[in-house]
Amino acid sequence: MHILLIQIDLGFPASQSLKEKRSSLKSIIDHLRTRHNVTVAEVDNHDKWQAGTIAVVTVSNLRRRTEETSRRVQDEIEKRFDVVIAGVDEQWL
Repeated sequence: MHILLIQIDLGFPASQSLKEKRSSLKSIIDHLRTRHNVTVAEVDNHDKWQAGTIAVVTVSNLRRRTEETSRRVQDEIEKRFDVVIAGVDEQWL
């Protein structure tokens, strides 16, 4: 079994308030859970209105599949949402 924890630091350049950032972040989290069957949670920068950090966990019997999921998640965040990926940290568990 292969477990990959991906911590993604996000920038919200268009956000003008904490409420707006939280709304955008909720959309991202809900979309990733539904579309990619991963576990997602906001883990840092809760009170910053132009920054957020999410943790994404994916599990598979194939290492290649977990790596592909990580890549797809990051690509989709960049293409589908009005955010900037400021950093990514992957950790195998």
